Amino acid sequence: MANSTTGNVWVLDTVGIITESPVKIKKIVISPNAAGDSVTFLYWNPGTGNSGLIRSTASAATTTVASASQIQSTGNFTTAKAVAGDVIKITKSNTGSNLVSRLIASVDSDNQVTVTPADITNEAGSVYSWTIYKSYTAAYVLTPGTEKVQTEMDFGDGVWFPTLAMSAKSANAVIHVYIA
Repeated sequence: MANSTTGNVWVLDTVGIITESPVKIKKIVISPNAAGDSVTFLYWNPGTGNSGLIRSTASAATTTVASASQIQSTGNFTTAKAVAGDVIKITKSNTGSNLVSRLIASVDSDNQVTVTPADITNEAGSVYSWTIYKSYTAAYVLTPGTEKVQTEMDFGDGVWFPTLAMSAKSANAVIHVYIA
C-alpha cells in the first residue's frame, strides 16, 4: 500500500516526504503491529530568507545517481553538509530530470547519501544544484511497550507545519493523520 493523502484523514505506511505545502494537523494515530511501535514525523522550512534553516547548498556539482536511492557527489555530503533526516531539494539539472525533493535516509560517506523513496532516475556525470534543509521533529508517537494498543497524539485545534515527512515508523504499523 502507498500513502493516501487525500481528504481530511491521511493513511500513511511509507517513509518519506508527505507534503511540501503547509499543513495543519489535528491528530496522529498509530495502529501498531506490536507493542512498542513508534512513528517519527519531521518538518523543514523551505521559505525564502531562511538561510539559518539551510544546512548546505551545492551549485553545478558533478553528480551521479548511482541507483534509484543513491546520490553521489565527491565531498558534498560530509556531516557538516548533510545529516540523516534532512531534506535534499534538487533545484537544477543539466538533463532536466530529477528535480525533486527527497528525505535523506542515511549519509553513507562524504560522497554519497541514500534517499527515500527510492524512485529517482539513474544518471551518471550529471551536473546538479541543490539545497539541503535542516529538519526538526514535528511529532514522535510511541505505543506502550507492554501491549499492542492504538495510540494517538492530539493537537487540539491543530498545529501548522510548513512541510511534513515521516522519517521512521515501525514495520507494518499504520498511521492515520487527521488534517484540520
